[in-house]
Amino acid sequence: SGTCFAETACDDRIDNDRDGLTDCADTQDCGAFPLCVIPPNLPTIAPPIDRSSGTRFFDLLSFLTQGSAPVQRSVAPSAISPEQAALVQGAVRTAQGAALSGVLVTVVEHPELGSTLSRADGGFDLVVPGGAELVLSFELSGYLRVERAVHTGFRGAETLDDVVLLTRAPSVTPLDLSGGSAGYQVARAAVQADQAGARQATLLIPPGVTAQTYLRSGVSAQLTQLSLRMTEYTVGASGSAAVPGPLPGPSAYTYGVDLSADEFLEGGVEVEGRRVVLSQPVPLYVENFLAFPTGTALPLGYYNADAAKWVPEASGVVIEVLSIDSGLAVIDANGDGVAESALELAVMGIDDQERAVLGGLYLPGQSLWRVMLPYLSSWYVDLGSALPAGATSPPRNNLPVDATFRQTVRQDIPITGTAFFLHYSSDRVLGYARGRHLDLDLGVPAGLSTKPHHVRLSVHPSTGGGDDFRWLVPTVSAPVSEFADAPLPASQLLGWDWSGSDLAGRALQGAYNVEVTTSYEYSCDYRAALSFAGYRGAGLLPFVALTGSAGTAAAGR
Repeated sequence: SGTCFAETACDDRIDNDRDGLTDCADTQDCGAFPLCVIPPNLPTIAPPIDRSSGTRFFDLLSFLTQGSAPVQRSVAPSAISPEQAALVQGAVRTAQGAALSGVLVTVVEHPELGSTLSRADGGFDLVVPGGAELVLSFELSGYLRVERAVHTGFRGAETLDDVVLLTRAPSVTPLDLSGGSAGYQVARAAVQADQAGARQATLLIPPGVTAQTYLRSGVSAQLTQLSLRMTEYTVGASGSAAVPGPLPGPSAYTYGVDLSADEFLEGGVEVEGRRVVLSQPVPLYVENFLAFPTGTALPLGYYNADAAKWVPEASGVVIEVLSIDSGLAVIDANGDGVAESALELAVMGIDDQERAVLGGLYLPGQSLWRVMLPYLSSWYVDLGSALPAGATSPPRNNLPVDATFRQTVRQDIPITGTAFFLHYSSDRVLGYARGRHLDLDLGVPAGLSTKPHHVRLSVHPSTGGGDDFRWLVPTVSAPVSEFADAPLPASQLLGWDWSGSDLAGRALQGAYNVEVTTSYEYSCDYRAALSFAGYRGAGLLPFVALTGSAGTAAAGR
């Protein structure tokens, strides 16, 4: 018999039943708890706005944190000043793009800001103090946890890119770490394939390796059996939205994988990003699906959720199996086409047993990534990226064309016996929309040596008095291939209309300035880096150009 625990409180930010899930993320125990009920859509609960006066930004948000059943629960009194309030919004989805409801959204290291849950449409809204760099956490039972950084201004709003949560890999590999294995043990994840190519994570466990984890009681425990799961984050177009934490720049969309064990999930606690600590680093192999040259360094890091940052580890390398000799893989590790000697391989930690395993798994000519993992954690191979030659910022005169012809009817009616008039103007009627219309020019200037692959326009209505209403309207973007050189003829302008309401469907009072931001997104080449999270003096290698977005927001490779 053993000790059984229960999630005795669903709003104390403590994992009471020791299952790795806190409060509302533990849907099995807390699903019916009042604070864990999925919020309704905002138009059904937002109170009407007083249209007799101007609207302050905080007035629009107060219903989210106040009342008997607020959308954002357990916010401490005075935790958010009305003069500094900001809003963070976004959506959580599955890898297939479906909305994911019931995801617990919190601010790391700020329990006073409470929490919220994603709605049925996957959307969420979180009120936070402005003017700070914050990290948001996204948790749901059965899914891998994700964190995202956001910087907010005062009385402003920021919309995060969609967050994707992945389920853990269903396939499990049992490993015996009791000391009874005389040879290498092999754990292979499911084959993953997308537009970049096919690959399969393969972990090799040398004989004699032991493992330990930390229990929630604070002591460590030896694990003699491991039920290993390997889940790749970076599959398909949604992979960059699924990585466990915000990648440092200049990062590129490369490869990430989560390694965990059922034994850890049942009773362990992650300490500084380390779930299971191995007695020695073990090699992880992945097919070179991005066709990097042999000998390329592979900067490696793992995510420390406690500190919300990536931690560098020793870089790996791209190798090639030149041939199989007497069952042993003959390896080139520097790209000269010549086999490395036994001494050179020993320096890399590759012995004959490992070569024999490779000779049985791979054919001659196979190019592989090899990295050494000292822990079961969330790992990322991070090659740098750089803008292509000729990339440029949008010119300041490449702005949308405002439809200034207002099409209004006006009339002044004298008030008998007074010196006053009633002024009528049809643009003040509730249904008038012409004054909320813009014609957007998504063309790019002729003669650019390197054209962006996307033009993104962000349209921001604002009061001009400090309160920012960016949360009211969507961002407009389109592939540049659909548009010709700017300026475009009127027939090709993209019309944009604002309803005059906020996202809760409430009509706003007063006039609003409009701010339009134009940005270019370019496809970037991978560039060699000697260590994780930056170039740090590394030279640029002539890598093959691979399709992907600039920086860390890649939609594809």
